[in-house]
Amino acid sequence: MAKFIKHLAVARKDKLGLELFNSRDLWRRCWQNEDLLDDASRRFMLDVLARIPGSSSVEPPPIGFLEKVATKFFTKEASAKAGPDQVLTNVKTIRDVLTTVLQMEWDCSRDEVVQGLSNITFEAESKLQKKIKDHRETAFELMSIIDDMARPWRIQIKESAIDLEDATTRDAKEPIKYDDWKAPTVEWLCTPEFFAPSSCPKMKVGRAGVYDSAEDYMDCNHRLWIAMTFLDGHAAFAPHCRSRGNNGSSCGSALWPVADSSSNNWVAALKCKTRRCDHPVEFSCRIKGHDSLCSECAAASIANHRGGPGPNASTHIYDAQVSSVDPDGVVYLSEFKSRNPPPNPLHWRSTKRLAVPNLVGLVLLKSRGSNLGATDPIKWAEVVNHRGGQRDEDRQRQNGNLAVNISSIVDFDPDYFERGSSVAIVDCMCFVPEWIPVLRALDSQRKTKLPFENGRHLNLIKDDPVQPVEVALPESVTSLASKLLIDEMINSSQLEPIREIRRDDTLKKKLSSKMENLVSSTTLDRMQLVSFVEALRNPVHLTQGPPGTGELTLTTALGCRA
Repeated sequence: MAKFIKHLAVARKDKLGLELFNSRDLWRRCWQNEDLLDDASRRFMLDVLARIPGSSSVEPPPIGFLEKVATKFFTKEASAKAGPDQVLTNVKTIRDVLTTVLQMEWDCSRDEVVQGLSNITFEAESKLQKKIKDHRETAFELMSIIDDMARPWRIQIKESAIDLEDATTRDAKEPIKYDDWKAPTVEWLCTPEFFAPSSCPKMKVGRAGVYDSAEDYMDCNHRLWIAMTFLDGHAAFAPHCRSRGNNGSSCGSALWPVADSSSNNWVAALKCKTRRCDHPVEFSCRIKGHDSLCSECAAASIANHRGGPGPNASTHIYDAQVSSVDPDGVVYLSEFKSRNPPPNPLHWRSTKRLAVPNLVGLVLLKSRGSNLGATDPIKWAEVVNHRGGQRDEDRQRQNGNLAVNISSIVDFDPDYFERGSSVAIVDCMCFVPEWIPVLRALDSQRKTKLPFENGRHLNLIKDDPVQPVEVALPESVTSLASKLLIDEMINSSQLEPIREIRRDDTLKKKLSSKMENLVSSTTLDRMQLVSFVEALRNPVHLTQGPPGTGELTLTTALGCRA
């Protein structure tokens, strides 16, 4: 590719368009594999792009890769401490590139083109020194290009892309629901209200009457579980805090929506980190004093994370190519690479990135590195081991290979992914066997009648006929304290056998006496006695094991444990 680029750099301008048209596949691969080229080749690519005649039929490079090459072009020159004259030459090259590509037809949405070209223009403009006359004039030309792009007719979009954009716009009119996780879109995963802690419902506590209805109880659990399952997937698109700590590393935490500033003085005192932005803050880092953004700047950050590869892209979104598809639902991907790789090489044997069995979202792309559209569908999949087994899995990752199982999450359509298709991978970093089965169970449970007398024993009723009496136990368990606690439990228990027994005074006294003898012979401490008696009060009881064991036991009136 480097030899081909050098040949184009010295080609005559009147023959350049024809050569590029005849070698358009190789020209496109140069942009898609720009990370394999050196700095000189990237400079030649921009020079060639700036020299393409306006009358040619050459297609523009993918907007994401064009932005990435232009950004690297300036980054390398800045590191070399280029002088004012060299900076001006570089910026004029970018100006000519922008002038050329604005005459081409794009195979993507207008918003993607405007966003990418605007980022390139502002990056070039920031390198100029306004105190120098020639720099000021070039800066004015760049701002004129920005104004020109704002005209609706300036960006030329192919008819196929316009039809696709119109169709997705019509589909997008339907409101997005939080429980559309089985057939989601990129916009669903980018919606903060579905995943932000401040926007999620809170579990209600109390003995009785805390939920309005069984539906209210199930909706609260369902929404919380969806938010926790896809939280890290949303964080891949969310704006991130760039504040640096004492060790010099970036915070990297996601910025979450904050409460209304009118009721929180500390929120009202926050300022948007974007320069010359005085809009009220609506997103903030969880660490006090770190970054905060207004809604417009946060939306721009999310748009950048949906964009092509580059420094503004998300590090947990990868580009890959479909190498093969098994009939049983396993899709094999190759040449995967992060759109914004971490500075240090990954140790694939120990990293949590794309680990087995992470949850990932697959988005089918028109071309490698293209932007993720808001209405692009997401197909969930589970990262699995290759046929060779777990032993060689880190080598597969090192070589850019990944295997994912779609059928273990949702229904599999064997015709959806074709061999050679380009896809984007969104790493949700969620342990599939722990979260997805529970989510499926909650989906199914919402459609049927709740167990336990339709939720009567799950804090769903407002009027409890029996209000338990609080018994204050001393630190040391005494026979009197045990008797009081046992008698109170027998009088208030909702278990059917105990309710039958307490109707007969003789049986009631006999049960109380036997339980007192049992408690005194087992040497229970204070909290063990409370837990034992509480387990006989309600048909459903949750018992937490000793610290460090991780044991959590759900006991029912039938003695079942889960």
